[in-house]
Amino acid sequence: MGRNSKRTLLGTIALVMLFALTAYAADITFRFHIADEGVGYNSTAAHKEAYQYVVNIIVDDISRDSVLYQKKSVNMLVIDIAGTQVTNNVELSSHDQLPQFPSSATLNYIFKGNYYAWKSMNVMLRANATGTNAGFTVTGRWNPNAGTAYSGQ
Repeated sequence: MGRNSKRTLLGTIALVMLFALTAYAADITFRFHIADEGVGYNSTAAHKEAYQYVVNIIVDDISRDSVLYQKKSVNMLVIDIAGTQVTNNVELSSHDQLPQFPSSATLNYIFKGNYYAWKSMNVMLRANATGTNAGFTVTGRWNPNAGTAYSGQ
């Protein structure tokens, strides 16, 4: 292999790794301890780019504080920095505690007829208890700029 071929190969490998790391870095991890019912727990603010139409949310684990046999699920949605809801709610579970099959949802930035996808803004992920009792911790990843394709909410 010639000198230029080695440089080209190394350059290509470096670019592929850069794109892979950039895509991985786009996911933001979250960890909420849902201690009380009727309380919403917010992530730190994340920037949503203009013309990003969907947000992706993945729940990796939900761990109960005490009683292990109760249903484990969490209500999640996205709000703007002022607290205005910008996506529908979605109930995600721990998928029967099988970490190799996380529960996920893709939500669009439309809520009650208002369309939020065309502008950039700061958004937060909000979580709260569903019909289950509070007293659990939920961990996972989310991406406020998941793209322009939308497959259902």
